[in-house]
Order: sequence, then structure tokens, then C-alpha cells
Amino acid sequence: MLNSIIVAIIVAIVTSVVNYWFIKKQGIMESTRERKIKAYSEFLEKAKGFLNDPCINKNEALLLQKKFIKKYYNEIWVSGSEEVILGVNDFFDSVSISIANDDKKTKALRDLTLKIREDLGLDTSDELKKVYKIYTPNITQLEKEKPK
Repeated sequence: MLNSIIVAIIVAIVTSVVNYWFIKKQGIMESTRERKIKAYSEFLEKAKGFLNDPCINKNEALLLQKKFIKKYYNEIWVSGSEEVILGVNDFFDSVSISIANDDKKTKALRDLTLKIREDLGLDTSDELKKVYKIYTPNITQLEKEKPK
């Protein structure tokens, strides 16, 4: 009889611990998802700077483009999936963006960022190493596209 009670108590404790762990993990996953939604929403809002929107003048477009690029490096490149990063780089290939530089400092920053991604348990593939470039708005092209 005593053994049955001890087994029941142990089963109850193990069940409680497992339930707590699942609830905690689910909360962390939901929190991460909410942060990603917020970051992606803010990121996409800044993408308006690349569209030929007549409601956005050249200076506003330039500011949005700079914020888009800053958000890319500060949040998306560090914490986004490989597919998102490659998608953004494809986007950069199709809009008015210039590559600012591709020197030793850029490569050192890329390597540091890849180490941060690795520490976060994220992708650090050879494909990501190829696409890491320092981008800047192409002001000449922007002047041609945007209303003044």
C-alpha cells in the first residue's frame, strides 16, 4: 500500500514537472513568435521607401531605405532564418541599392555576425557567407524614381 502511494506521488510530481516544462516552452515559443512578427512588420513597413509611392517624397524614401537597411543588419540578419535573409538579398538585387564596400572590415563584421548567429543556434551556411554585403541606398537611382 505504501509503495502504491509513493509511486502515485512520484508520478504526480513527474507529471507536474513535465506539464510545467511544456507550458514554459510554449510561452517562450509564443514570445519569440510575437517578437518576430513585430520585427518583420516594422521591417516591411520601411520597405515602402523602395516603392514608387507618390505619397512619399525623395527624402522620406531615403530615410525609410536607411531604416530598412539598419533594421536588416540589426535584427533580421542576426535573428532571421536563412530563407528570410536570402529573400532580403534577392529583394536588394531588385531595388535601388548599392553595395557600399566589400573589404576586410566587411568580412570581419560578417564573420562576427555569423558567430553571433551560431551562438543563437541559427544558420551559418556557406550561402549566407556569400550574400553578406554592406548595402546603402542608391541616391542616384532614387532621384530618378521618386517625385521631388
